[in-house]
Amino acid sequence: MLRRETTRYSRLSVILSVILTINSRQVFSYGKATKPPSRRLIVNVPNFQKETETEAASRRNKLSPTEIDSIESFVAPFRIIGEASILGLLLLEASESEVANGDLQRLSEMEINGSKAFEFVEEDSLIYAERQRLLASEGEAAVNSQWPLEDTRAREAWLTTRGSTRILVGLVDTGLDVTHPDLAGALWRNPLETANGRDDDGNGVVDDIHGANFDMFPPSGDLEDTDGHGTHVAGIIAGRGNAPDGIRGMARVSLVGCKALGSLGRGSLSSAIRCMEYLLEAGVDAIVASWGTYSLSRAMEVTVRAAEKQGVVFVSAAGNEGSNNDVRPHFPSGFRTSTSIAVAASTELGGLWTEPGASSSNFGLGTVDIAAPGARVVSTYKGGTTAGRPASPLEAIRGGRPRSWTASSLARPAQTASWGASSPAASWMRRPRCDTWPTSSGAPGRTAS
Repeated sequence: MLRRETTRYSRLSVILSVILTINSRQVFSYGKATKPPSRRLIVNVPNFQKETETEAASRRNKLSPTEIDSIESFVAPFRIIGEASILGLLLLEASESEVANGDLQRLSEMEINGSKAFEFVEEDSLIYAERQRLLASEGEAAVNSQWPLEDTRAREAWLTTRGSTRILVGLVDTGLDVTHPDLAGALWRNPLETANGRDDDGNGVVDDIHGANFDMFPPSGDLEDTDGHGTHVAGIIAGRGNAPDGIRGMARVSLVGCKALGSLGRGSLSSAIRCMEYLLEAGVDAIVASWGTYSLSRAMEVTVRAAEKQGVVFVSAAGNEGSNNDVRPHFPSGFRTSTSIAVAASTELGGLWTEPGASSSNFGLGTVDIAAPGARVVSTYKGGTTAGRPASPLEAIRGGRPRSWTASSLARPAQTASWGASSPAASWMRRPRCDTWPTSSGAPGRTAS
């Protein structure tokens, strides 16, 4: 939590002390999001802090009627629907129409006690899972085709260590199939939460046993993966190979799930930010971001730099448009910090993944750190049906047969897990760069290493 100011008013406290008590107009009340991202704003509040009703009333009483009227006129069209308190971010929703440029300017210029109320104000936006194509694979043949295990020399690394369940890897994705047998024993369990319909640990999420879902309002502990991408990524990292033809991941780490994307592999930037805050508070050692956008967001940059400050490794996709990220920046992979890694997708032949007439991996000598397996990667998948085909009885029992997917989003977890398997838990936080990790031959001339 941020340190409390003692010498001057917290700007957020002053704002909330006014707007949360204007009950007749319900201005800035916490509530359920009902509008698309185009009607939402993310604002950064310096010195974010929560207060008791008594503290808020005390600050409110020190404001003049003119100051109260001024604050109300600025924020009347919005209500708070979420927050990322340790990041100093609030999520606002416009009550009537889509956010206009005038709204952005008004809030950007708002002042409290002679200082700007918000460091920045930006529109919420859509983000997308970085994936391309899904192919069904069959049983034993699928498992035997887990070529990334050979390409990254994972089996050699296993002779020394298979990783540690003490290493926590957070997944910001489409959720997880928590009942999948190949993920049994791979999921983090919240020691402060029980499945009783209550928020036992007081973090604002009810029953977050294995993680949280911020793709809904209010957030919950339901990680159901209606898309399959998140479950696929999870298997690449930490699949236990429990079933006879099961998927074995790179390392025996523990996965903390956080759902920010829905059934179409699409979600909001604000959901991803709240997921990352949740994972940072959970104490993860690394975060895998399986999505991307070409829209620059200061709010996401604040979040990525918060991860750096905590020593958390942030691994993200380079993107799937065959684009040079040095020329056309891609995010969040474009945020360069001492603990962030941008990963392109390589093929079984060792080169950068390219498909004529289709999507290809992004690249960039100055912005993409490394290439790792990302083409036709076989892994776990959600249960039920695939591409409209009913599941067989065996699939239903196993939680879904393995699937082969192609994407730069699949290169990241392989690289993250490789590090987890090859590095003792005690040295995880001290290893700053990726040039000594087990990896594929990469893409010379297209990535930094």
